[in-house]
Amino acid sequence: YDGFENSETESALSGTLTFTGTALTATNSGTYVITPDGLTSSNYSITYVSGVLSITQRDIDQSSIAAIDDLVYTGTAQTVSPTVTFNSLTLVEGTDYTTSFTGNTDVGTASITLTGIGNYTGTKTTGFNITSKTLTITAVDKTKVYDSAVYTPTDYTVTYDGFENSETESALSGTLTYTGTALTATNSGTYVITPGGLTSSNYSITYVSGVLSITQRDIDQSSIVAIEDLVYTGTAQTVSPTVTFNSLTLVEGTDYTTSFTGNTDAGTASITLTGIGNYTGTKTQGFNITSKTLTITAGDKTKVYDSAVYTPTDYTVTYDGFVDGEDENVLTSTLTFTGTALTATNSGTYVITPGGLTSSNYSITYVSGVLSITQRD
Repeated sequence: YDGFENSETESALSGTLTFTGTALTATNSGTYVITPDGLTSSNYSITYVSGVLSITQRDIDQSSIAAIDDLVYTGTAQTVSPTVTFNSLTLVEGTDYTTSFTGNTDVGTASITLTGIGNYTGTKTTGFNITSKTLTITAVDKTKVYDSAVYTPTDYTVTYDGFENSETESALSGTLTYTGTALTATNSGTYVITPGGLTSSNYSITYVSGVLSITQRDIDQSSIVAIEDLVYTGTAQTVSPTVTFNSLTLVEGTDYTTSFTGNTDAGTASITLTGIGNYTGTKTQGFNITSKTLTITAGDKTKVYDSAVYTPTDYTVTYDGFVDGEDENVLTSTLTFTGTALTATNSGTYVITPGGLTSSNYSITYVSGVLSITQRD
């Protein structure tokens, strides 16, 4: 108040002091009119002078930013829209503040900066986390047929599942390597292929092992070296042939077992290889059992002249060449004799020639004997 006399105060006035103007409804920052009114006096001529309400911007640093949930790496710049409050007020992006970001692409701690606008001024910065994305690297299963060699390491491959934003393995560091039982495997079976060696700050890498399957080779693909002829022995005969595949020499009992048919009598016998271990299937090859030489020799005979022929049933032979346990009973047909001795009656020497016997297991050679008819005294 300016103008009271004799120490008077507003109590000398009548009415009630009131205010009008834009200030009465103002909430946002800015300047607003305060207009006083409502008082009267018979002694004073009252002039009202408006005042100004100034609402200044609040420093946005006094606000609170709710905790921001972790984001997962996507390969692109990521933004968030956090909840920002001051006391019970929730601030509105674009009205109360704008946002800007740093470090918001790669894995790590990114920053969001609020810049006050409207009723707010200043800046406020907080961090949020970008976590690594799961990337699965899987070794591709491989198959080969047994050949005694290890699988070529450069032929191992992997697949990738989890790259973001069209990224490829070129986004990874390190060198792709392989470990596991597959790297030294040569025999048939299944073996582990374990990839590794790659790293990334943006990806959390999980490695999944694959399987190398070395299948048995069909033993029919092997070669059996020609088997030399055997000679009939009267017993079942076996052979241990040389069996090869490329430069490999197969080992009986390790790579195959053997079985035989027709391997006793003279003729064509068969050996069958049955694959075991690194081999499967069968392979059959024939070999020859040849007849054994049997010599049948007519026994020499002597008689004194009596004008009669030598009794045919008295001719005899010896056998040389039978295998153990066999004798003339294994021969077929009937022993016969020919030669000059059969009709000889006069003194002299005559040929006794045996024959008539046959055998599939013996190659028979006949040796003649001599009938000597001596002069009678």
